[in-house]
Amino acid sequence: MINEIIGEQWGGVGGAAQWALVLDGGDCVTTKSMRRNNAAGTILVPQINPGCVGSISAQTGVESWLGRVEDLVMNPPRVLFDLVFLDHCGTLPPRLWQVKKLLESGRMRKPSVLAVTFSSREGRFMDDEWKDCR
Repeated sequence: MINEIIGEQWGGVGGAAQWALVLDGGDCVTTKSMRRNNAAGTILVPQINPGCVGSISAQTGVESWLGRVEDLVMNPPRVLFDLVFLDHCGTLPPRLWQVKKLLESGRMRKPSVLAVTFSSREGRFMDDEWKDCR
């Protein structure tokens, strides 16, 4: 799975802490993989499901809170991210603005990694939904 690969391959350069923003579910697959090489305090995991917040924090020790990625992106930078992994469960069109905002926000260190996954589990989308993807 891509989330396990990202988690296992990502680590501090020369022992330096690197900051990550990760969307993860209650199973914590990505966060658990990342914790093998990184301190808990350098991984931030927002979650919109209250039950997952407690589960993520309890299982991994990372900072998880009830909130959205955009809440973090819209605020002034507290840290610069070395990795942003948005493991979305839906389609790209409704979330494209979020990816654009992240790239424009100054919240990512240069160089850094932005990894994003999507699926069509929310159903089919219409051609006009892709108009914002240009």
